[in-house]
Amino acid sequence: MPHKTRTYQSFHTETSKYPDIYAEYRGASVENAADHHDVVLKDEPFREIKAAARASNKSTAKRNDLHPYVRPLTLSDVESCVTMEAHSFSENERCTRDKIIYRLTKSSELSLGLFATASSGSRLAQDVTATSALPVDSARPERKEVLIGMIVATKCRDRTVDDDAMAYPPDYKEAHPQPSPLGHQEEGRTIALHSLAVLPRHRGKGMGRTILTSFVQRMASAGTADRISLIAHDYLIKFYNKFGFENVGQSTAQFGGGGWHDFIIECEDVRKGAL
Repeated sequence: MPHKTRTYQSFHTETSKYPDIYAEYRGASVENAADHHDVVLKDEPFREIKAAARASNKSTAKRNDLHPYVRPLTLSDVESCVTMEAHSFSENERCTRDKIIYRLTKSSELSLGLFATASSGSRLAQDVTATSALPVDSARPERKEVLIGMIVATKCRDRTVDDDAMAYPPDYKEAHPQPSPLGHQEEGRTIALHSLAVLPRHRGKGMGRTILTSFVQRMASAGTADRISLIAHDYLIKFYNKFGFENVGQSTAQFGGGGWHDFIIECEDVRKGAL
């Protein structure tokens, strides 16, 4: 039975809303055409793209149902952040309570939370971070803002994130702590993104994309740093590449056992709209 085909025009009309999905298949689907007007696409990849498009629609719908919003994290969010870390990272890679307190004390303006409002008895009110959620306002204490995703960051002096940036000075709570190369460096021009986390139940809804996009745009617009850097394992290379982060090779950081890659995105490129 001959392969059925679709023209470029009909295919483009139906998939124009999903350029990223189409791009994944474009190279494999084009059959010997002189130009795009003659392009024909096999039904099999077309069906795969349609399925991916439907999944994208469902993710967007699920995200929109929650009406998530972002705001800077504060010390009032510590308990929710601790719970988020515990449900997002292995024990040797998660951030301790004391380190979260340190980072939100020193660089709260560099940390962002993704929240959704939960009413009493709603499914959102059953999320693990809901027990420490704060009321949206004092007039309606039954409505809580539940943390469903977060980014915690500090500043460092180097272009990439190393073990000094991942650590924090043990005497930071003292009245007169000693100068230290560990942890947040206020004069640094690199934002070290330490934790990007989304509650397991809300993954696959575009929440990670929402908070990371907002974070990158906010930091670039603020003009307080030249770049954003992070360390991640190799299975996340494609994820961060999609947001403009460049994988610059193996990291020297041995935090959590090592095996990290360094990623960098330049704020100037974001401001110019080059990404």
